[in-house]
Amino acid sequence: MSANEENKLTELAQNLSCAIFEGTIFLTHPVRVTPLISAPLHGLAGWMLLEHAPELFHEQFKPGQSGHNPGACLFQLASLPDSWSSCFRFRCITWDRELVLGPTLQRLMPLAAGRPLGRGKSLIECVVVRNYRSGTLHDLTDGHGEEKKQYLVLVTPTMLKAGSGRWRGPDGLGVQQLTAATVQRLNLLSVTYGSGLELDPLVWQVQAAETTVDYSSWRWESPQRFSHTQKSAIKLSGVSGFCRVGEMSPALINLLTKASLIHIGKHTADGCGRMGLMPASLVRIRLK
Repeated sequence: MSANEENKLTELAQNLSCAIFEGTIFLTHPVRVTPLISAPLHGLAGWMLLEHAPELFHEQFKPGQSGHNPGACLFQLASLPDSWSSCFRFRCITWDRELVLGPTLQRLMPLAAGRPLGRGKSLIECVVVRNYRSGTLHDLTDGHGEEKKQYLVLVTPTMLKAGSGRWRGPDGLGVQQLTAATVQRLNLLSVTYGSGLELDPLVWQVQAAETTVDYSSWRWESPQRFSHTQKSAIKLSGVSGFCRVGEMSPALINLLTKASLIHIGKHTADGCGRMGLMPASLVRIRLK
């Protein structure tokens, strides 16, 4: 890996503004809490913006309908259970240039009390927000700790193109494909919200090819969400699971760590494509 490309990654991340806040939602009835509860959360945030800050909705939350302009926001489940509960913790991540979207959503989310979450009968009792942090993507992902990262985990379904109109399944997924998707996503966000600096995909592909995988457990999932805009169900299909990797260079670890805050592939706004690079002690995968 050339020092020039590593420096480009650092510069790209330092020029991509980023903000995070966390919160807890309390509900009137239990709902099934999975990592893809981020989809109705994203929809809820959209309705709040349309009502109170429509200019941000159109400019940054959902800029255009072509699919080529990524929104500046996504939601994640803060922990990774798969159970029924009447409360859960979440985090919101934004990366608009002026860092306006994050503070606005932090102010608006508590106003969602009384609204439904998704299509079920459960209503929101209250939303408590806290722990707002801002800086750059570099600030919020720098420092990987000393524990060895052994597992590359896809927490939510991840759909990546395989060429010729096809989507990549469990058999065609590895470190190279996930690296390519991370580079593509970073470049897109850099052009849209950052300095416009772009990484060289070929350089990172060569770096990823040197990483071995000694075990993998990928599976295809096809959950759905209901779109109130389109009045129909939308499939959030993709690959989830994990693989155990061999020794990785610090540069590649640095790159893949960035994906934990930006997601990769299709339907990222709904929470798909959430990837994490984790040590064995932190991996908590519940296979279906």
